Amino acid sequence: MRLFITALCVFNLAASMGFAAFGGKPPLKSSDGMRRELAPYDIPKVNYLGMNYNENLLDMRNNIVSYTHMGFESSSSDAWNLHFPDDTARMLEGVAWEADFSPVVRIELARRLAKGLISAHVPGTKGYYFFRHRSGGKSELTFDNLLKEKDGRVVLSAWGDSIGGEVKIGFRAEIDGKWQTVDEFKYKDTPKDWGEPGIARSSLNWNISPYKFERKYSLDGSDVTFKGAYWMSDEDMPMMYEYSSSDAENLQVVVGEPDAAMPLLAVGNGAVPGIINLPDRKTKYTSDKDGDIIIKDPKYKYIILSKDSSWGAVGYGSACLIMWEGKPEYIQALSKNGYGEIRVSYKKSGRKVSGKVWLFPFPVINQNDMEHVYRNAESFLSTGKLIHNGFPPQQMLNAIPAGLAAGAYILTKYNDPLAYTVRAHAINAADVIFEGEIAGKKLVRVFFPVRTAAWLIKTAKLIGDRDMEAKYTNYLDIAAKRMLSSQVGYDGNGWPGGWDHFNATKAIWLAYDATGNEEYNEAFKRALEVYTIDENGMYRYGKKMDAPGGFSTYFGSMPMGVWGMAGKIDWANQLLELNVPSEPNSKILAKELWHDDGNGPWAQDDANPEYVGLSLKGLNIPQDNKQIIPVGSFPIYDAEGNVGLTYNPIVINPFFLKGDERVQPAAAYTVGSIRMVDVIPDTSSEINSIVKESGRVSNGRRISTGKDKPLVYKFEIDDADYAGIDVKIKGDGFKIDVSPDGRRWYQRMDTWSEDIRTQSTDISFLTGSREELLKLMTITPGKDKEYLVLDEFSRVDKINNRYTDDNGEFAYKIALPDVKECWMEFIIGNSYVISGSSDGEKWTKLTDAAGFVGAPDTGFIRMVDFTPYLKDGYVYVKISDDKTKSEKAKSAFLRRLTVYGVLKSDEVYVRLSNVYDTADKSFELESISIRKWNKP
Repeated sequence: MRLFITALCVFNLAASMGFAAFGGKPPLKSSDGMRRELAPYDIPKVNYLGMNYNENLLDMRNNIVSYTHMGFESSSSDAWNLHFPDDTARMLEGVAWEADFSPVVRIELARRLAKGLISAHVPGTKGYYFFRHRSGGKSELTFDNLLKEKDGRVVLSAWGDSIGGEVKIGFRAEIDGKWQTVDEFKYKDTPKDWGEPGIARSSLNWNISPYKFERKYSLDGSDVTFKGAYWMSDEDMPMMYEYSSSDAENLQVVVGEPDAAMPLLAVGNGAVPGIINLPDRKTKYTSDKDGDIIIKDPKYKYIILSKDSSWGAVGYGSACLIMWEGKPEYIQALSKNGYGEIRVSYKKSGRKVSGKVWLFPFPVINQNDMEHVYRNAESFLSTGKLIHNGFPPQQMLNAIPAGLAAGAYILTKYNDPLAYTVRAHAINAADVIFEGEIAGKKLVRVFFPVRTAAWLIKTAKLIGDRDMEAKYTNYLDIAAKRMLSSQVGYDGNGWPGGWDHFNATKAIWLAYDATGNEEYNEAFKRALEVYTIDENGMYRYGKKMDAPGGFSTYFGSMPMGVWGMAGKIDWANQLLELNVPSEPNSKILAKELWHDDGNGPWAQDDANPEYVGLSLKGLNIPQDNKQIIPVGSFPIYDAEGNVGLTYNPIVINPFFLKGDERVQPAAAYTVGSIRMVDVIPDTSSEINSIVKESGRVSNGRRISTGKDKPLVYKFEIDDADYAGIDVKIKGDGFKIDVSPDGRRWYQRMDTWSEDIRTQSTDISFLTGSREELLKLMTITPGKDKEYLVLDEFSRVDKINNRYTDDNGEFAYKIALPDVKECWMEFIIGNSYVISGSSDGEKWTKLTDAAGFVGAPDTGFIRMVDFTPYLKDGYVYVKISDDKTKSEKAKSAFLRRLTVYGVLKSDEVYVRLSNVYDTADKSFELESISIRKWNKP
């Protein structure tokens, strides 16, 4: 194998737009479609193109892969707003497979992706993870009734792959002794049509927070006013619904609608009983047994409405969190359609009556792990924030456990110290899914649990842990037995539909690879014969498919992965050159779906992970001189094992941060020696590390109840480039926070466990590692502390935009102690200029509005490196008008500023605390350790 460097250059957004990039071609711009300039393609080429493309979509803000490269200069496109931890997990599986079957290993990428997945943990759960993430966008919104027949109700709607109505909200008003319903009123909106999806999602409104609209209802001279609001998804706010009237004697906020079930709960199945869960965690009312209920003068501020059914997760449930303000006279739940209608009733006080509720959906819940729902309610009511870490509602139907397990495998294989942390998370994620599986809670996508267990078996073999191997072999057998049964449509050879079939085929091969179980190998061989190919198209059981490159096969990516892995190289090559229409009546040929991005219309983080890495197996590429490569090296390689490192991007990604590790042979890959400090309660080791003692020690464990103060330790980290904290602990609910100085605390974990388990977190952002950027602060003008030092003619409007006005400017002096590197994310608009300074006197222009042109007052997301302007723990930021623009141009404005950074501290404080403040809740600590190591 030869290793050659085709271009050695450090790139950024500006530079990448100015030189010939990957393959001598310029990087993809947001307006570029799927280019085929690098054709013809072969199996190695589509692998490195697909993997490079996905790596290029890595977002420095969260280490999750963005949805697409298109629209980075748009304010309303999802590019660089929408991320999928789910698809990132599938990509991490691809990284592990590429490392096994190609001449390159992307260890640094594996670490960063694993850290992104870990950050997607649902706080308060044992091992569940968020499905998607939006930065600056919206995932839960309030629209007008989505149906054509408008009735005045508004709809809590999810904005995922499409708009989906979840819960309808309206009112009932008692006027002159008669109850009137919302559909009897006429109405108009202010601003006009702001309840329409197209208006709410327009370029002008996409990043407004909060987004508000009012609706004025009228009936025979009587009025009711609606005020609704929702926030950007990263501000941890539920949706608000408020009704008021000066004409009504009583007013009810109605969650749901008459004679209909809520689509959120049990997929709108009204036959499934509804459950009212009260805050005491004990009292429950069920619609089939308790019927209609009225709770008079409630002493609490929320209820949880749930059903023991959800989409794609048999045995799991779904829930809607309903919170309110003020003092309702009563809460009424109508049993029809499984409590399809909840009325929060308010009595007139003074000149008007008003009622306000807050709603937040939970599409999938584990009924045995619902404390995070209760705690979200209690957090919001006490602090004004949910505990969702900026993620929209979670779904458990995802690949994250499999991705974590694959990350644990590759990092363990190459003795990377982060493997310890990733293994701990993968094990916890796997166990909570299999606990559900054994208890009868079944995820429809059973191939993900199969792959999770298989990766963990392979990992266990690497570390020689026979107990771990046996445990996950048993789990794998349980899941594989279901996957090979009629329960999921298996017919003895294959599964229904290409998507299920190829996913399950990969899973059963991985099960065989992990265990050597010949039964799995035979099932894999049978599955290979279900889909075939010739020059005329693809076939399922010998019947020609209408769409060989369509959704069922993710545009050919899924068969490419399986066929390449199985050694059916002729089939895979034929697929690359398949000269038939990709879809019925389509002018696009199947072969044209392979392009410079890798594959398919969904090449981004969706289709590529289905084949990258795995499809190389059948080529048997020489492995003698395998290379460890850093993020951003963007390799090319061939079937003979030759490798070139281009260091040139495929995509213009304004949020991409290249790696800083060196290239080295995989056989020689080592890290500095790991230094361990182990602390055992009530021993001399604890005396040297404990800062604040808490609770009592019994049988070698430190027990701290909710009435005890937090437990704090301190460790030295001045000699480390990376570090991790490991604890062996159990508890009803506990948090782990870390700090560089004992004053600024950053939460790293919020979980629980009924048995002693290893919990682990990486803290390398405190040792100067740029692999994870810490969100240091968010500044919302007129709302948060702003650190203004220059405020010439600026003003803040009602939606928290700070305008320069009169061609002026404003500036901030921001304190960033211990910060080594600093990036800032701006939501900014009009004719702006962003400048940086280390002293507040000499300013350097860093970026302006060029290329980001939209309607007046449109907010764009920009990411700017302020590291060069850090001095003595401070940095200066200035927003000014671009005076080269027309005098008629509107004044520049800032909507939000988020500061990300890397710290370099000599020490770390570790705080363990209960999440409950009662004596009957506690955690038990068996040990705490710090691991420290240096760069490879």
